[in-house]
Amino acid sequence: MVTQEERSLLVAKVIKIASDSTVDLPERFTRFLQEEGAKFVLMILTPRSKMIRFIYMRNREVVKVTLEISELSTDFFKFMDAISFKYEMHMSYSTGVCFSDGGCIYESYFDKSKFTLASLECFRTELNNIPGVSSTDFTILKAE
Repeated sequence: MVTQEERSLLVAKVIKIASDSTVDLPERFTRFLQEEGAKFVLMILTPRSKMIRFIYMRNREVVKVTLEISELSTDFFKFMDAISFKYEMHMSYSTGVCFSDGGCIYESYFDKSKFTLASLECFRTELNNIPGVSSTDFTILKAE
């Protein structure tokens, strides 16, 4: 028989927000992620919507890729998919926004363990060659 806890769609917890606070994840949540091979969690805050996302990761380092681009078009996403596929990169999360005064920003997160220094530079070069991309920025995020 399935328990009420197992029927639940979501696992939720209310925590107090403080500048020095830590986030303790519910045991059921961590147990499930560990069964999937997760050892780390990428935490992403979306300031505009006040949403926090936790994305499980198997490795401690993530590459955050930020692109400035003229528009977020279907062609842009096709290029991103093709480049990610070429480098066998799985995108953990991505988001983008276009501004009313023109221009867009697109951010995506990749597992760093898939990159060597050389492939990271090749990946950057290919992203810079996507039509409309005016700049790329790579930031390495590491688990503490």
